[in-house]
Amino acid sequence: MKTLALASVPALAAIVAAVIASRSAGRARESTAETERLRLLEQRVAQRKFEVYKPMIDFLGRMLSPGEAARIAEEEYVEKIGDFSRWVAIVGSDDAVRAFRNLMQGTYNSAPAAIVLRLFADFQIAARRDMGDPDTNITSLDILGMRINDLYQGDLQLAQTISLPFELACEREQWDIPWMRQISGAD
Repeated sequence: MKTLALASVPALAAIVAAVIASRSAGRARESTAETERLRLLEQRVAQRKFEVYKPMIDFLGRMLSPGEAARIAEEEYVEKIGDFSRWVAIVGSDDAVRAFRNLMQGTYNSAPAAIVLRLFADFQIAARRDMGDPDTNITSLDILGMRINDLYQGDLQLAQTISLPFELACEREQWDIPWMRQISGAD
């Protein structure tokens, strides 16, 4: 009897190991399926974000082009800004929403050209992060260097202003940052 009991230990161990292996394989399949489901969901979200951001990035690019800006009708401006504002508030990251708010507040509050350009570039970087490159390390100068042919020529004042921390750039341009003003609910 003792021999039979000793002989059954390896068989019992093999059965337990098989059960554990089977459960582990099932969990691995579930994990793989969940990973694939998340990947597909991320792809759909990224595609939706692209559909929201692309028209605004294109429109802002037109607005910042000297020849194009004059041809943009106020009606088109209101429509594009309104559509994008509604959708970025829903699908945009917190950083992208704030960057767009800052850009719009800059335009509403007569920011100097250097500040508007900086806000535009900051918005593009936030959109880039939001659409799938959260670890990007490009700068506003990198973005604007593709659009402004003489950015690094002459007195370099524009490049210097854009490369400063934002608050210092605004100080240099003598522009009061609207979203930094104290908001008080009591009068």
